[in-house]
Amino acid sequence: MYRTVVKAKEVEKITPLPEDLKKFESLELLITPAHSFRKEELKKRFEAVFKKAKNIRISTDINIDHLMNEMNDALL
Repeated sequence: MYRTVVKAKEVEKITPLPEDLKKFESLELLITPAHSFRKEELKKRFEAVFKKAKNIRISTDINIDHLMNEMNDALL
């Protein structure tokens, strides 16, 4: 996954892609609002995410939807 945050007032933004993403014919672009948390609060949220992420066990038959739901729940 490659993530970049852009300002909403920019009409057009060209983002250089890493080499490993250039091999794909197409990419999915997800547009979500970026939260403007204070640095201290953001640090606490990331710590909570990483703490919960350590407990996520990935089986051999990965269900990406379930995994993404767990990661999204960690952000709440």
